[in-house]
Amino acid sequence: MKEELNKWFISPNSENLEYINDFFKKVTEQLIKEKSTASNKELVPECSKEQSFINELDHSHDLEQILDKLQVIYDQSMNASSTGYIGQMDSIPNLGAIIGDLVTASINNNMLANEMSPILSWLEVNVIKKFTEWFGFGDNSGGVMTSGGTLANIQALTLARNTKLNIPDGNIFNTKSQPVLFTSKHSHASILKAGMLLGIGVDHVIKIKTDDAGRMCLEDLQKQIDASIQANKLPFAVVSTFGTTNSGSLDDVDAIQSICDAYDLWHHVDAIYGGALTLSQNQEHLCPTFGKADSLSFNPQKWMYVSKTCSILIIKNFELLATHFKTPAPYVQKDDKINLGEYGIQGSRHASILKLWLSLYLIGKNKYAEIIDLNMNITQLFAEYIIQNKNLQLFTLP
Repeated sequence: MKEELNKWFISPNSENLEYINDFFKKVTEQLIKEKSTASNKELVPECSKEQSFINELDHSHDLEQILDKLQVIYDQSMNASSTGYIGQMDSIPNLGAIIGDLVTASINNNMLANEMSPILSWLEVNVIKKFTEWFGFGDNSGGVMTSGGTLANIQALTLARNTKLNIPDGNIFNTKSQPVLFTSKHSHASILKAGMLLGIGVDHVIKIKTDDAGRMCLEDLQKQIDASIQANKLPFAVVSTFGTTNSGSLDDVDAIQSICDAYDLWHHVDAIYGGALTLSQNQEHLCPTFGKADSLSFNPQKWMYVSKTCSILIIKNFELLATHFKTPAPYVQKDDKINLGEYGIQGSRHASILKLWLSLYLIGKNKYAEIIDLNMNITQLFAEYIIQNKNLQLFTLP
């Protein structure tokens, strides 16, 4: 059994170093060959469902068998590395992200508690602090990372409900009237999911009309808020979208903030897609004053070319997470450090912070800005082509 174990794990005593080196060498060679010749492969290949190896799980297999099956996976996966790929939501991962995922899997730390991920918990808190600065939030802000934008949006709206309805324990039955929240009809499906999970129901996630460019209609927003109040309902939050999934449309976040201030509503900005614009000074004219919002979600897994999943939730007043969301875990060590699992929806969590930090460390904010500027220039050229083509109509342009 010991000989077999040395084929399945990296021995901490270097007993199987030669085997491990050969294993990683061959796997890495295959990976590099596949990614460096990706343009020769199909963009979206057919998936054969007749692969017998799917059920070959009763017995162990050797490296050559694994490489053979990995080749099938490569051949039948969506090819995001192809030069013909233009999917704006699922990007090719940069090298920092690939290495980050590899190292994260190897150390297998748990972001549940500081004692289980000492340097990575510290890294997450401090990297998020950099993002709060880049988005223009103040010293009292902070946040957590989540496995995808859906969880970030749901957690933000859970905190909004608990705070604005004054139910720190989340018991919605203590409210006297029906709570409602508002969002654009082009907003992400996660907002409707939030309605289900928050206990207010999908029907009480009120969809606001949009204009011809896909932006939330401010007049309809105010009208719907007033109508809800007159119907004795409890408005508590508005979700604006800075980069819709369908068209990349940018809501007028500053104007929506003014409406939220007037009605004392929580303002959550879904900047999951378009938030990367804030990394470039040349795109500042497109960016609102993000730091006035109560919360903001952003996905580096999109325009920052970080492998999935990687999402950030920023809270303007981080203390609210402690008073209106934090759930102490009795099985973790209590000290002066933050146990991130107590502040987020997830307890045990993948350390996606490492690939995000490595991506930034490799590329740097300034070079990310250049990439974003290049993408925007390409967008402008493409838009001009559409405008000049009598058979096409441009939907929107930032």
